[in-house]
Amino acid sequence: MNTPLQIKKNKEIEKILVNYYGNPDIAKYIIKILEYIKEYEKNETLEYHMDRWNNITGSFFEVKNSNYKRFSYILDDKHYIIKKDHINKFYNNTGLSYQLIDLLQELIKISHDKEWLEEDDKKYSILANKIMIEMNK
Repeated sequence: MNTPLQIKKNKEIEKILVNYYGNPDIAKYIIKILEYIKEYEKNETLEYHMDRWNNITGSFFEVKNSNYKRFSYILDDKHYIIKKDHINKFYNNTGLSYQLIDLLQELIKISHDKEWLEEDDKKYSILANKIMIEMNK
């Protein structure tokens, strides 16, 4: 669907093409081709983002919603409990464990408290590395 702005742009392009080719039919044909290409690219982009939503975001929520007692955690400063993702769909699509996204979200939640943020960031970084080592086995 063309907006008033797009219609104005198309008329300007058409004038330029008529001046260049000297034939209004060719100019109109080129404008139609450009509109078709634009619509095709718009649909292709929509399909791509729908696919990404279904395969990445959807798989994240699928595994997140079924993670009861299936996650890695920090026992204390020196001991970590590491568990692989129990559903690999998100990992297979992204190369990341869904647990890393959870860790990042937790850091964002406490970002207002700089002291805790710095301490937890160090611990979560170690935990994230250990999770990825386990996932890559």
